[in-house]
Amino acid sequence: MYESHYTHHFFRLWGAREGADGLRPDTVLLGNSQNDFDAKLGDLAGKVGLRYFLVEFKLERAGIAQEASVTGKPHRHALYQHLRNDSSCQQMANVGHFAAYPEDAVLAFEPYAHAVAPRQSRKDIVDGIMLQDRPWHALDYSRSPISFDAFYDLLNAQDNTPSQMHPDYYGDGIGLPRKKFEEYIACMYQHLEQVMDDDGAMLLGVTHPGNGAFIYFRGTVPQLIARLHSAFNTLGANIPPRAAPPAQPRGTP
Repeated sequence: MYESHYTHHFFRLWGAREGADGLRPDTVLLGNSQNDFDAKLGDLAGKVGLRYFLVEFKLERAGIAQEASVTGKPHRHALYQHLRNDSSCQQMANVGHFAAYPEDAVLAFEPYAHAVAPRQSRKDIVDGIMLQDRPWHALDYSRSPISFDAFYDLLNAQDNTPSQMHPDYYGDGIGLPRKKFEEYIACMYQHLEQVMDDDGAMLLGVTHPGNGAFIYFRGTVPQLIARLHSAFNTLGANIPPRAAPPAQPRGTP
């Protein structure tokens, strides 16, 4: 099995739900296999109405912790360390960036940053905090995974009323408003360093903590965001409008 198998399975599950519920022309799902967005954003970038989100698919949950480790993917390691120190970015991640992996033979979803933490029983959590006097951090603990149907329903929440406690977020469901989604992408790449190449051109990148190699990031973060929205718009233009229901003959109840 490959991670891409689960990405494609996700699209099949989504299509089945849309077939049952009715196609939403304001939904766009970008599968990023074998393109530049995969390395920069993840396996899937989605837009459901006014809600934006990212998903990273793994063959097993442990793969998230591996790629966020110091020996894993430098951008993801830097993001995870940033989320541990920036509560605002962490809040965005909790409703806009998810890990997906098979569990008990079905696809499960969990906030990406929480999927780095090992699973612990309630007793182990309490013992670790109370008995061993460990400092508490939200990202030291996993979240209960949810099913595809629950994930779909939360993204397709019809009420886009802002939260009373956090007006920059939705009060119901998951997904980020456009402004917060763009802010989160900036959070993903706050660690980029600027260097100048031999020709005098500015490059953005990150130094690999393991081997010291400088990994280039072509273009700026605002350019990446603009390209992403352009892709959403282009793909969205190819979705047919929802067909009107057939007219009922007069006298039909």
